Amino acid sequence: MSVAWIFHRVLVELDRQNLLLLSEGSSLTTLAEELGASASSAPAFSQLSKWLSSALIRSPHVDEFYASDEQLLDIIRDLKP
Repeated sequence: MSVAWIFHRVLVELDRQNLLLLSEGSSLTTLAEELGASASSAPAFSQLSKWLSSALIRSPHVDEFYASDEQLLDIIRDLKP
């Protein structure tokens, strides 16, 4: 599983569960690309949900983010290739 694939799948699931509201004119693809570009600063898997939460909150592509770190970690754990 690549990091880009993980980010894209997580964003799709967050959107499906209405836990993520994008800014006007933004797309999941654009947001996934932004996250992918900053992935080199992502920590080990055990800290990924906290890093991703912080990155989503800071992103200009995200208007609202409602998921907790635990919800995010559950989504990551449930990913299937």
